[in-house]
Amino acid sequence: MFKYLREQILHHQTSDYFARTTYEISVPVLKDPKLAPEGKSGLIVSCLFDYRLTSLIHNAGWYEEFKQFCADTMIAVISSSIYPGLEKKLISWFVTTPLSLKTRTGNSEGAITGWAFTTLSMPAVHKMQHVVRSTLTPIPRFLQAGQWSYSPARLPMSFLTGKLAVTRILKEHTKKSDTRVR
Repeated sequence: MFKYLREQILHHQTSDYFARTTYEISVPVLKDPKLAPEGKSGLIVSCLFDYRLTSLIHNAGWYEEFKQFCADTMIAVISSSIYPGLEKKLISWFVTTPLSLKTRTGNSEGAITGWAFTTLSMPAVHKMQHVVRSTLTPIPRFLQAGQWSYSPARLPMSFLTGKLAVTRILKEHTKKSDTRVR
């Protein structure tokens, strides 16, 4: 019975889900070419997935097999649609599930979005063309970065706001150094 259930989840329901769901595909090197060696790139492929199911699979002892199956299935779906031949071009990859996000970040049930979409006004920058402003605070010389500095937050945005804050600090430091030399 257990083996049948595992087969149903892995080979039928999960593969069907990955074939029909939507993906968010980010290519960070398009924003900053220095993020990858010359002629190379990286992709961040995300989709929503159920924390409870992931947790049940982990508790059943076949979490690693499940992650491998998910990766293989997602790569096959993307290779057969918007990125033909992707499977042949991969150098390395890793999988992060809702369970690993909860474990590493403490987010409730591995949430990747930090803001609810139910309020009328958003307390954070929420337009992509203003993302650079997301690091600013009302306190002079204090910057912010992380999940709550941009909406929708998502984990990759935490990394981006961190990079933007560091870039702003380095730029300000360089300006001050240049004025002292003169």
